[in-house]
Amino acid sequence: MGAGVAGIILPESEEEVIAIKKGDAIALPFGVITWWYNKDDAKLVVLFMGDTSKSHKAGQFTDFFLTGANGIFTGFTIDFVKRAWDVDDDTAKALIGNQNCKGMVKLDANVKMPEPKPDHRKGMGPVLVP
Repeated sequence: MGAGVAGIILPESEEEVIAIKKGDAIALPFGVITWWYNKDDAKLVVLFMGDTSKSHKAGQFTDFFLTGANGIFTGFTIDFVKRAWDVDDDTAKALIGNQNCKGMVKLDANVKMPEPKPDHRKGMGPVLVP
C-alpha cells in the first residue's frame, strides 16, 4: 500500500488530478478514463471492481494502454508520437520502445507528471479513508 496520484477524465469533462493514499476508495461511473502513478517510491496498489457484463469481453475489464508493451503507440512512428504528445526524440523513443511490461510504464526520473489539485477532489466522492 502507499500513496500516489490519479488522473480521472469523466465523460465530457476536463481531467481531474487528485492525490490518493492507503484506504481511499473512489466510485467512478462507466466510461471513465484513468491513469495512476506512485508517489515518492511508495508501493501503490489499485483494485478495480465493477460490473463487466457489458465489457468489450464480457467478464473482463477493458484496458486501453497508450504506451508500454501492449500500448497503442507501439504501432506509430517516432515522428508521429513526437507531434501527438509534443515530446522530444528520446521521450518518443521511450514511449514506443523501451517498456517491456504490460500495465505499467517506468518513466525517467526527470519526467514531470501532473500534480494533484485540492479543488479537483470536490464532487469526486465518495472518498473513504478508514
